Amino acid sequence: MGAIRAVAPIIAGIRDQGLRPEYSRTVAGWLGVGVEQVTAEVARAGRAGRDQREHVLAHRPEADDRDRGVDGGVDAGAAGGVDAASAFTLAQPDLRHPAIRRERQLLVSLLQYPGSHDPELVAELDAEMFSPGAHRHVFEAMLAAGGWEAARAQSAKAWVAAVAEQAGEVAQGLVAELSVAELPERPDPMTGQPTRRYLDSLDLGVHEAALQRRIDDAISALQRSDGSDPEAARQIAVRLTELQRRLSALKTRMA
Repeated sequence: MGAIRAVAPIIAGIRDQGLRPEYSRTVAGWLGVGVEQVTAEVARAGRAGRDQREHVLAHRPEADDRDRGVDGGVDAGAAGGVDAASAFTLAQPDLRHPAIRRERQLLVSLLQYPGSHDPELVAELDAEMFSPGAHRHVFEAMLAAGGWEAARAQSAKAWVAAVAEQAGEVAQGLVAELSVAELPERPDPMTGQPTRRYLDSLDLGVHEAALQRRIDDAISALQRSDGSDPEAARQIAVRLTELQRRLSALKTRMA
């Protein structure tokens, strides 16, 4: 119940009332409770919020009718907390997992065809989007080697060598392997390179998987909330709402 009470004011504060039922259904699914239970708590939070605003406005010397029309709802897009950094281990990737295979394909394409990626999409990637271990280490080596501008300014051989140097002995073999690996996609017959559509799908797909992992972590934390720390639960709920908004926007770009 504590988790529902934490997220209810956030839904009640959404300015577009038409979106509130959709968010209520989504939150009910997250928490494994009935939609009616969430809807009732949202309505209660909405009434409490209005009562509080009216009380504050009524006791302000400058209160007038215009003040009473101000919407004091919570900004559902407010940013939440910051993820704790994952402990570094050079774990070998489990390629049986589709998301891990996508990470590998992205690394292959960034080593072999860095100039073919959409610069805007590549700029949005960060190391936290990759699984801790070998894949993340290789991506960090790419950034340490100068990133995508440096990759485009030199030959493919020089780029791979620079990344291998930054990766160090623990991952030089993986860099060499990725630099010659084939991609499971038929190249464009005109250029001999992967299509932009395929490369975009890799950039966006890795981004999507990372967001989904963060959402899953936030849901788990919200489900573990016992109501003893309402503010902590509220912060998790705010962050969860923001992550869900970002995921929806990303899926729109992928459509």
